[in-house]
Amino acid sequence: MERHAQVAFESLFLTLVVISAGVLITGLYIQTHDDTIALITAKTEVMNQINASSQEATIDSLKLVKSVQGDINLNIKTTPKIDLNLILIQNKIKENTKYSTIKVNQE
Repeated sequence: MERHAQVAFESLFLTLVVISAGVLITGLYIQTHDDTIALITAKTEVMNQINASSQEATIDSLKLVKSVQGDINLNIKTTPKIDLNLILIQNKIKENTKYSTIKVNQE
């Protein structure tokens, strides 16, 4: 009878480890998920604005920077530098993510 109790306890322990790992991995995925959506949304909107203009331009970089205080900044750099509607980009990101205080800047 003791052997059955030990097997049951070991099975319960392994189940707990697997469930804990699943919760941890899911939590990490959700954190990067909003970052990815913010970058994809910004890239799509910048490309739409470039295509709507009469200029030729390329996106050099999109950087998502998070500070310790919780500020989130998205820096956009294009060549040549063109006038982008940063408010529109910021609002699209807010619509598609949980980021309510993101700031969009152009370098």
